Amino acid sequence: MRSKETRELSFSHPKRAMVLAAGLGTRLRPITNNTPKPLVKIADRSLLDHAIDQLVASEVEVIVVNTHYLSGQIEQHLVGRDDAEIIISSEQAGLLETGGGVKKAIRHFNNEPFYVLNADVFWLNGPTLALNRMANQWNAEKMDILLMLHSTAEAHGYHGAGDFNIDEYGKITRRRERELAVNGFILSRQRD
Repeated sequence: MRSKETRELSFSHPKRAMVLAAGLGTRLRPITNNTPKPLVKIADRSLLDHAIDQLVASEVEVIVVNTHYLSGQIEQHLVGRDDAEIIISSEQAGLLETGGGVKKAIRHFNNEPFYVLNADVFWLNGPTLALNRMANQWNAEKMDILLMLHSTAEAHGYHGAGDFNIDEYGKITRRRERELAVNGFILSRQRD
């Protein structure tokens, strides 16, 4: 059996990703009246830069960023990034929501696995990169999709009911409307 360090370095991980940055930022008003939510700063870096930094650290080479609200600011901000190929997927004609945005951008992924993450989510990795830990769990023979979930109890600033329940055996079920998630987990996605 290979050591943990060897496994950590030998997995096959996605080289492409999409960052969802087209939201209206309504929950952060008035901060987002003149600044798109992905450009709001934490620790002197924009949320968008934090997301792209995570992807680059996980060796992602091509990143599609969808834009809509105050899109010119986002596009101008990204001009300075040269650590990955950045492709803008404009939704100026109308918001496509998460699935529609991914569907529009799918041609850029060359039928390869890819990450999808939100520009407005910030996380700390711990001892290893969260995206690498996620990629290490991938099993193409058994999976079509793999979700990274976060415990609602440890999600600072989140006050919702959670999106999923996880039972004692690790089985995930979608929380039904009006149901309280007992062992609640959230799927990070844009919610304006």
